[in-house]
Order: sequence, then C-alpha cells, then structure tokens
Amino acid sequence: MSLKARLGVFFSIDGKGDRLENDGFWLSIAVTVGVGVYLAYLALCPFPAHGAGLYLAIAEQISAHGYRLPETIPHYTAEGVPFAYPPLLFYVIAVLRDTFGIDPVSLTRYVPRFITVVYLIPYYYLGKEILESPSQAGTATVLLAVTPVVLKWHLAAGGIVRAAAFLLVLTGLYTGIRTFKRKNRR
Repeated sequence: MSLKARLGVFFSIDGKGDRLENDGFWLSIAVTVGVGVYLAYLALCPFPAHGAGLYLAIAEQISAHGYRLPETIPHYTAEGVPFAYPPLLFYVIAVLRDTFGIDPVSLTRYVPRFITVVYLIPYYYLGKEILESPSQAGTATVLLAVTPVVLKWHLAAGGIVRAAAFLLVLTGLYTGIRTFKRKNRR
C-alpha cells in the first residue's frame, strides 16, 4: 500500500480529492516555510547585509536627476561608477523613497524578504507546468524556500533588486510556458 493511500484518510478534502495533489495545500506549505525563513532572518539579522548601498545610491541619483537616468553613480570610484543597469527596479525604489519617505534601512530590511515569499507563488505554478504534478511542484517550491545560496542573494539587502528581478523572471517564464502550452494568448 502506497504512502498516499495510507495517508489518504488524513489528507482527503470532503472525500472528493487528495490533498497531496491540491494546489492550495502545497502553496500553503511553501508560503508557510517562506514566512518562517523570513521571520527567522529578521530575528537573526537586525541590519541589512550584502550590498544594497550601490542600489540605493542609484535610486537616489535617479531621484536627484528628476527621474532621468544618471551617467555615473558617484562615490564608488574616483570618476563614479558608470550607470549600466536595467533601471526598472531603481525607479521603483526611488518612487518608494520619494512618495512614502521610507528610510533605506527599513526598505532594504523588509522589502527583499517580502518579495522572497511572494516569488514562491509563481515558482510553484511554473514548477507545476513543467513537472505536471502539484506534489512535485510543491516539494520543489519548499526546497527553493530553504536553499541557502538563493536566500543569500535574495533575503539580503541587495535582494531589493535581485529578488524583485527573480519574481519578474519567474512570472514571465510561467506566463510564457502557459501561453505556448495552451496556445491561447489570453
């Protein structure tokens, strides 16, 4: 008798379905794990780490230039760092700082961690499209939620750009795969 059959009594939903193959079940597990990692990181790391200083300086320069792209970002080298980054997320940071007056420490402490939890949702659905099994997609999503090398770059302060970019990439990949599999542009 399979593990699914043995646990079927505990995981059935109104006797009609198997919770092990239910999107809500796996998403709730993955998001709960993600929130747990988020809270643990907040408790263990009271200050932002891993380099958002340059990203905040870029957003500050964009704001100071009237939302035009700067040629260089001063103070990192004698002549400044040439601006050669995709600007979308720097504009978002500049707008958040200018509109809501959010201080840089709070911005880089909370936003990357929140995005790290949010991107688990498109990752799950992308995994489900590729693996064609909610349980496999859920397991893959839980593994992503606790993978140290991913968390190092996304939970840290620099994740304000990196985690958001990862969210956009995952959402685009899911949308693309779904569009081509279903052959429906809607």
